[in-house]
Amino acid sequence: MVPAAAQVLMATVNHHRHAPVDAWWVGLGLALGLVVTLWRRPNWFIHTLIHETCHLLVATALLVPVHRLVVSDGRGGQVEHQATGPLRSALIALAPYTLPLVLAPLLIARALTGEGTARGILSAACALGYITHLTGLFHNLRLNLRDATGDLARVGRVLSLAVIATVLQLVTAWTCAVLWSGTWHAVAVVPAWVVPGGQPSMSSPASAPEPQTGPAAAPPAPDRPAAIPALQPEQPLEPR
Repeated sequence: MVPAAAQVLMATVNHHRHAPVDAWWVGLGLALGLVVTLWRRPNWFIHTLIHETCHLLVATALLVPVHRLVVSDGRGGQVEHQATGPLRSALIALAPYTLPLVLAPLLIARALTGEGTARGILSAACALGYITHLTGLFHNLRLNLRDATGDLARVGRVLSLAVIATVLQLVTAWTCAVLWSGTWHAVAVVPAWVVPGGQPSMSSPASAPEPQTGPAAAPPAPDRPAAIPALQPEQPLEPR
């Protein structure tokens, strides 16, 4: 699954070999994200809140009852949920490492916004959100990768890293597709050009037949009854 996600990402990059639509706004968001990341330490309460909220949302989406949510500042957090099968347990455990909780709403809003200042601001917010997503993922891995009782150890570190790498590449491709496109329909053609050798195609409703541009054709002649031959008068018979 990692190579397939890499193919999607490379196809996305190759398809958008030009500057983003709102290049200055995107650059501003990236610069702001880097400054914030390098200048100040993370807010561990917000980081933990986002982490545990991802657990909570995925558990709720999978119909797994949640008993308790604990969030602290610098001392970690916990989501206690009802015991469930291995698949749903793995999805819940990996949610904070795969779910772009902050970035996804920004990307959707950006894709649905028309040209203007609002779209530019959302482009900057998406770039900032992507940097924030990478920063949060880095800290999640740094704090939990070696924990023997953590999320990754329960799922399996190798499998967890493979899933995380796959989703990260897909999230990156989605971010590029949104920021390098101006409208929602441009994002919707991703499956067409991900296929090797494919071309983007847009489905459109059937168009009406084009009107004739040449000289108008003469209207058809009305139906007329067939001509009846004239009757010849009968000749009188000659007497014999």
